[in-house]
Amino acid sequence: MGQRYHPNRDIRRRVQEEIARTREMARKDEWVTYIMRDPTERDPLGSADGAIFYVGQTRDFPSRVVRRFSYAEEYARRPRKLTDKRVVQIWRKGSCPRFEVVERVATHLQSLVSETNHANRLIAQGYRLTNQWKEHRGATTMEVTRTDVPPDRIWPFTIADAVADEITVELVCTECEVATGPLDLLALSEAMEPKPKTLADLKRLTCRCGKTGGRYVKLSVP
Repeated sequence: MGQRYHPNRDIRRRVQEEIARTREMARKDEWVTYIMRDPTERDPLGSADGAIFYVGQTRDFPSRVVRRFSYAEEYARRPRKLTDKRVVQIWRKGSCPRFEVVERVATHLQSLVSETNHANRLIAQGYRLTNQWKEHRGATTMEVTRTDVPPDRIWPFTIADAVADEITVELVCTECEVATGPLDLLALSEAMEPKPKTLADLKRLTCRCGKTGGRYVKLSVP
């Protein structure tokens, strides 16, 4: 279980103030791309709020901010949790990270595209980000589009999010050389037991031939 922010009273006060401030930025049913700033480090472009060190995206901004602070001390002990380590470092300097919303979009896939493009732009401007996704490491200076988002970031989508982004799923069986064509995701999710929560749950679909060796579920992003 995560520690509730920080044992130091002054840091807890700063965290609570930041949570209250960011709660006012939230809007219902909207995906946001946000940045985190380090007030203890000089910003390359001169912002008084400090250097940007992380870009993220979420549908529930207030909860994401709370979670970032609640689990930072615990997660910072893990080798690859660079963002949490940075949060703890800022606390130890007597300060608190600041959050900013930089873009608002309607769907999950649009949000992933926004997050990637913002991360790569910032890296090109000289910011050192703690983002771990490969596509966030400045590998390209070109803007990515919805078709560039890696499948491993799409499989966790809820069925409703996939429908909103017009993502299609097809069952392909190389054993009987059959492809279903795009499936009706809402009807399929109602028919399956147990009901799928994410696109990844559709990987258990079976072909009518009963053979599993050549069966796979194919994602398509138009």
